[in-house]
Amino acid sequence: MMEPASPRHHCLIYEGVPSRHLTSLAAVVFKKLNQNHSCLYLNTRTMVAGMRSYLAAAGVDVTREIAKGSLIMSSEQDHLVNGQFDIDQAHLYSKQNRNK
Repeated sequence: MMEPASPRHHCLIYEGVPSRHLTSLAAVVFKKLNQNHSCLYLNTRTMVAGMRSYLAAAGVDVTREIAKGSLIMSSEQDHLVNGQFDIDQAHLYSKQNRNK
């Protein structure tokens, strides 16, 4: 019997301090990168810096993954329309920034 495929997209909606989720998010990103998936992480400048540190601590070569285009991390707000998350804008941002 085959195992069910893992979801291709993950979204975390949370309350409270976002930094308490960095360990589990870094683990998911690490796993997905090792499965040759692309990962997009959008957050504040502080949270992006924190995620970079957590990924590095987990064994991810962050610089290499960004250079390959498999990891995009940004604090830009291009994915928001009138202050709300817009999936089409996020997808467009991902496509435009894949190999910068």
